[in-house]
Amino acid sequence: MTTDTFDIIGDVCPTRPSGLGIAIAGDTWWPGQRETIDQIVAAFWMHKFVLASIPTGGGKTIVATAIQRLLGGTALYLAHTIQLQRQAQDTMPWAVLATGRDNYPCGRSEVDPLMALFGSMTAQDCEAYGGCVKKDERSCAYYQMLDKAAYSPQVIMNYAYALRILQAPIVDKAPNPFRRTFLIADEGHLAEDAIVEATSIGLWRGSCDDAGLPPWPQSHDPYMWIAWATDAEGQAREWHAAAQDALAEAIDNPTALKRAYSWERRARKLRETINELRRLDPTDWAVSPGVKETKLRPIWAWSVANNRLWRYFDRVLIMSATLGDPKTLMTKLAIPFDQAIHIDVPSTFPIQNRPIFYFPAAKVNRNTDSDEWALIASAIQHIANMPRLANEKAIVHTASYKVVNALRPHLQHDGRFVFQTTGNDKEMLIDLLKTSEEPVIVVSPSLGTGVDIRALRWQAIVKVPFGDLGDPITRLRRDYTRDDDRYFGKRNYDEEAMNNVVQAAGRVVRAPDDWGVTYVLDANFWGLYKRAYSPLFFREAIKWLK
Repeated sequence: MTTDTFDIIGDVCPTRPSGLGIAIAGDTWWPGQRETIDQIVAAFWMHKFVLASIPTGGGKTIVATAIQRLLGGTALYLAHTIQLQRQAQDTMPWAVLATGRDNYPCGRSEVDPLMALFGSMTAQDCEAYGGCVKKDERSCAYYQMLDKAAYSPQVIMNYAYALRILQAPIVDKAPNPFRRTFLIADEGHLAEDAIVEATSIGLWRGSCDDAGLPPWPQSHDPYMWIAWATDAEGQAREWHAAAQDALAEAIDNPTALKRAYSWERRARKLRETINELRRLDPTDWAVSPGVKETKLRPIWAWSVANNRLWRYFDRVLIMSATLGDPKTLMTKLAIPFDQAIHIDVPSTFPIQNRPIFYFPAAKVNRNTDSDEWALIASAIQHIANMPRLANEKAIVHTASYKVVNALRPHLQHDGRFVFQTTGNDKEMLIDLLKTSEEPVIVVSPSLGTGVDIRALRWQAIVKVPFGDLGDPITRLRRDYTRDDDRYFGKRNYDEEAMNNVVQAAGRVVRAPDDWGVTYVLDANFWGLYKRAYSPLFFREAIKWLK
């Protein structure tokens, strides 16, 4: 880890945000922010990695920005969703938000043959259909954004895009301008999933069949798939060459040209995938064969995290309200224990304003029967009719659509309840909770994380969101043993479920003067609570409502 890259401008955070060039209302720090900033800056002198458990109300974006200003250098800020990226940019208007090619129009002239062929194109379409010969001689909003981002001291990206662009040559710039001195990984509890997803390999049967490749192995063994890719490489190369020839011959035939571009794009992608498979180190990788697509993915991020992400940065701040057990997270993310420190930031919100009650109604699992669902619905109705809560908005977290459907017959007679039935309903329901003047109660499986509504006074967690053991990858992870820890997989399975509960509990009480109540109704919870790690701000707020 290098230290001379950073120009420390002070060992104590200034008394006001404006002292670091940060403009926020009132020009005052939130309670505890200065102390958190000082603690993290000091930790970076001895460690490359700081894992910070910062509860709701800690102002993670401001904290990270202040640290970057104190440390100097350039920063890359990662968040998962476009909503959270825009929220970060609202806090950091000087930062550049960088997103993928699909978000930018192509800069080709209207008389360009491809524009005439396709009507309208995004920068992604342009790249897929051959790209421009000279990128610097035409107006491309995507590359203009990249140029602006390259020279910005702070850039905001999502994990998937960052993990791609960090590997890429960027517009003739060397070195890659996004390999920076400081990485800020917000929502750090989701970092492993993001790294795993970004490094997964997808293989489509349609392209393989069209290319005449050997039959797919009927195997979950990654070694068999690497052997298959080695045998298939020659045929994949020939299919790509034929597509390139067809493209050259179709230059004056619009119909044939469009078909040839599609062929060449598929053939190029297939050849790249085959070559990636051939180079794969299959240790701790898993295969999920499918009828149309087979996916190979790391079982854990530790096999790819350093090569794909950490090695490009001098210092890394990983933040979340729900990091889980820091040692487990460090293991999964291949973070050396001697290069990292965990900081558990206390909540500054009064405990009496954010109580969490364990109120067991029934055990929720695949064997839960209709009588038990009636008990759970009765508990929800009881909470919804409490004098202080009867006219307030709320969320009932279900963890699955199956639970939504089980509760619906018992609750739909009450007009306050609204049920999420598809993923397409999510944004509409969030807007309903924010804007409705009625005491709406949304029953949903997908509002437990990444949602900042600030209009809720209570919520119920109906089911502990354990991973689905019907998914072979989830089961493989749950049953995984390490030489140094035979129970690693089982403990991680519990900790991920506990993290999901803590995340859901954070949907109410979003500001120091706010209040809200959380009820955990699943009788499976207390055993999990005793087994799994939870942060201090959660432990100090929970009580068994007997």
